[in-house]
Amino acid sequence: PAPDEVLRQAIAFDDALSADNPIRWVTLTWQGWLHLNRGEFELALSAERRAAQIFQIPYTTMRHAAILVQLNRKDEARELLAQQAKNWPNLSAKHFAEVTMPRLCQEFPGRHAMLRYYEALSDAMEIAAK
Repeated sequence: PAPDEVLRQAIAFDDALSADNPIRWVTLTWQGWLHLNRGEFELALSAERRAAQIFQIPYTTMRHAAILVQLNRKDEARELLAQQAKNWPNLSAKHFAEVTMPRLCQEFPGRHAMLRYYEALSDAMEIAAK
């Protein structure tokens, strides 16, 4: 987890940017990661929602959905992924949990907690599909 000072600096940097600066997608995305790594799900969700207003990719959409599942807002997570399936029809929470995230996190010491977030997302989507 990021120390308080790192998070404070990331937020201050984002706050210093103009509201219409597209780089804010990156700064807000990183804020989402930093909060998620600290287990601050509501703050992570707030950053993800602000970032999604600027731009979305499957990677950030999956993180957004994983955060929603951690907050026990599984219906919202399913709805988010269903909306994104229009743009990315092969979007799969299961593939993301079993292949993508383990590959991305393989050298991250705290990977087990992070991988559990995506496994919970995959499980929630699988249950909904039945």
